[in-house]
Amino acid sequence: MASQQFAALSVEMNFGVTNKGKASSPSSSIEDFGGGNSVTYDVGSDSFRLQVAHPSVALDETFGPGDVDSQQSDASLTVYQRQNGDRLYVMLKPEEAILNLSYTTFGTWIDLTGDNNDFATGYVVFGIRTPAGDVPGSGTASYDGQTAGTMVDAAGTVYTVSGFGTLTANFAAGTVNGDFTRMGALDVLTSTVVPWRDFTTTGTISGNTFSGPAATKDGALSGTHQGGFFGPAADEVGGVWRMEGGGEKAVGAFVGKK
Repeated sequence: MASQQFAALSVEMNFGVTNKGKASSPSSSIEDFGGGNSVTYDVGSDSFRLQVAHPSVALDETFGPGDVDSQQSDASLTVYQRQNGDRLYVMLKPEEAILNLSYTTFGTWIDLTGDNNDFATGYVVFGIRTPAGDVPGSGTASYDGQTAGTMVDAAGTVYTVSGFGTLTANFAAGTVNGDFTRMGALDVLTSTVVPWRDFTTTGTISGNTFSGPAATKDGALSGTHQGGFFGPAADEVGGVWRMEGGGEKAVGAFVGKK
């Protein structure tokens, strides 16, 4: 890979943390490719510069080989930790070989020591985007992939969530429908694993991007998603989502390939 800057889709969640380790007053937002978020890879230093510009969060941190946490990293995930003053940043980058992707990837960032005991986390999706003129105008395509995210329930318990998904693009109709199943949730404090809510997305294609509503199948949460096509001929997809309802909030990212 050559040195390159990638515009990124980004979603973030921030909340306060009580003295009992519970989240309070969580909020979230999505920024599209034009929102000023980017990941820059420098081949000389093998480093990633992460720039995130949300209304409530601003990050500009570079993660390199010296920041790799070898004890937490494995063949499927590289974990970076970087201290900047009183703030500790963590970035998780899934290995492309595990995701089985050629043009798309995503990363997770965590600000563990924010101001006033705040906590922030988010997901960025980036890669080699399909030129808008090369997105097919007819036919259909199915993409199999994965999703990962963060969820805060009504009691303030924080979970990481993950599952599998299939997105079907109807290029003639200009639509993309996603179906995410086998969702599970991991309590970040106790490591307890419980089932979570399967969900769907319904998107309208515009050029090389798509967006629309997202909702859990049980009707408990609803929200939005934004995504894009990657590769020379819409070979892969990637995007971010956010949903909420009944005091529960969740954000995440998804990727997939034909």
